[in-house]
Amino acid sequence: PVKLTEKVAGKPVEKKVSKKTAAKSNPLETIMTEKMRDMQQICGVDRVMFAMLTADRKKLVVKYMLGGDKQDALRKYQLDLSEKTLCSIMMKKPQSAHLNRSNYKKYLQLIPEHMQQSLNYKNMFAMSLFVKGKPLGMFVCDNRDNVLNTNHYNNFKKICNQTAELLSGKKS
Repeated sequence: PVKLTEKVAGKPVEKKVSKKTAAKSNPLETIMTEKMRDMQQICGVDRVMFAMLTADRKKLVVKYMLGGDKQDALRKYQLDLSEKTLCSIMMKKPQSAHLNRSNYKKYLQLIPEHMQQSLNYKNMFAMSLFVKGKPLGMFVCDNRDNVLNTNHYNNFKKICNQTAELLSGKKS
């Protein structure tokens, strides 16, 4: 058997898994799930979404999501990158944004209406994810009830950068 470590209530817990199961596990899914859970626990966010570039690099499509309910509109999110939006601009190079009550108005025209309806754009983080210099996708997180602060945002950026390092094969 192979020992896998998973966090339960923030503490590492080892569990034994057969070699066959361990070999089948998807490294991308494993890393993303762990880092998205970290975002929920450390960054003050309710919902975390990762939208991945399609193979033709023309759209972002939700690949993973934590939080929200099963009917959450964010789960069906797709964005055409040919349109000038906050996400399409952010996918040009590694960068992040913290939208809050004091600055969201300057970004609002860059957020498509369908996304405005499904996101708390007055209280959210977004960061493009690049692996080995190439765009992979984007994390978007929000919180409907509690205000996200600068400390939460700095932790969010650190976790996104750790994710990129892990996906590029570097130890984080």
